[in-house]
Amino acid sequence: MPNADGAGLSLPVLFRDANNHLCEVEADIGKFTECQLDVSRLNEIHKYLWLAGRPMSARPLHRQNMMGREVVIIEQTDLHLTWIGRRLFVKPLPVFIFSYWYWKKYLCPSEELHSRAMGLLLSYVWLVCQPSDLKVAIDCGLLPSPLVWQQWVILVGDLVRTIDMTGLSNVNKRYTYGELRLSRLNKIYRFAPEFELKHIIRGYQSQDTVYRTLFERHFAWVLTLFVYVTVLLSSVQVGLATDRLQNSMAFQRISFGLAILFILLPVVFFVSLLIWYLILFSFHLRVTLRFQKSQKVEREAFKGGESHSSV
Repeated sequence: MPNADGAGLSLPVLFRDANNHLCEVEADIGKFTECQLDVSRLNEIHKYLWLAGRPMSARPLHRQNMMGREVVIIEQTDLHLTWIGRRLFVKPLPVFIFSYWYWKKYLCPSEELHSRAMGLLLSYVWLVCQPSDLKVAIDCGLLPSPLVWQQWVILVGDLVRTIDMTGLSNVNKRYTYGELRLSRLNKIYRFAPEFELKHIIRGYQSQDTVYRTLFERHFAWVLTLFVYVTVLLSSVQVGLATDRLQNSMAFQRISFGLAILFILLPVVFFVSLLIWYLILFSFHLRVTLRFQKSQKVEREAFKGGESHSSV
């Protein structure tokens, strides 16, 4: 494990790559760094991000607390500064960000990695503006506890002189936006950048782990619809009880059409619900079987390579 010129840089032993495979950090530090700073999914839909947020800096942490938001730690950088409900997802600053050796060896040689790292640092300039913000960040585990306000001021001062604060030319374009609404990212990602079944089902970041929560989340509006239909049918029934509307042929035709429509509507809805459930079940079954097969192939290949090496 690298020691960062004797500075004691402690990196994780394992990390998960884009395919959710466990990899050793020491075996491929470059890949680890890329995964730690990956915002490629947001860059792919960058032209639609105005639908999920405004091109402005994120609000500082004390302001987030005032708004009643709970800071939730995540390690996935493309979820950094996304929010849903009262939860704000924030990625802690990786330990290597504070290492000059790491910048020189892994970040600066790559323009893409350098711009991502600068963007992540810039996001913390937004979040930590006052000593109270720094205290919140340390208490939440976003920044290391030995860090004091004087050190943070020096770091931010150096960063501000390095970053193009106006044009953001040396910052990854994801960070031209601050906070992004996750629910809208899910809607955008279902149709962009590619129209695929997995994107339609999962969106950007699925919040549902069981079918019940999925249907509760996406079909809560059905209850409102049925309440409206009930009120409408009651109104029609009251209208038919009056002499004036009872003798009106136009109202009779409308009432007949509404009756037929509302008889068929629940049938259409429940059939559609059943079809959607079957699509979801078949999709998840196919993904599970494919993943199980790929894992089996990988393990057999690893065992084969291990047996050859032992010979």
